Amino acid sequence: MLGPTTGKLGDLFGRRRVYLVGLSGCAIFAAFTAMAHSASTLITFRALSFVFGSATMPARWNVGRPPHLTMSCPTIMQRFAEL
Repeated sequence: MLGPTTGKLGDLFGRRRVYLVGLSGCAIFAAFTAMAHSASTLITFRALSFVFGSATMPARWNVGRPPHLTMSCPTIMQRFAEL
């Protein structure tokens, strides 16, 4: 569910930056999860860890690839329209 949103953030701010923010946030909230003192804080920290972890998925697919090999959503739709 968060993949398209974080993919768009990657298009706007750069995939590498979104990947590093997601990875950092996931690690930080995973550490907070280990230190949770109640069930509600545990659930909150796990949810935030999931949100930041999901930011790494779309960015991870394209980090390190040359820009001419990555296709944005409009490019994919244009390719389907050409069929």
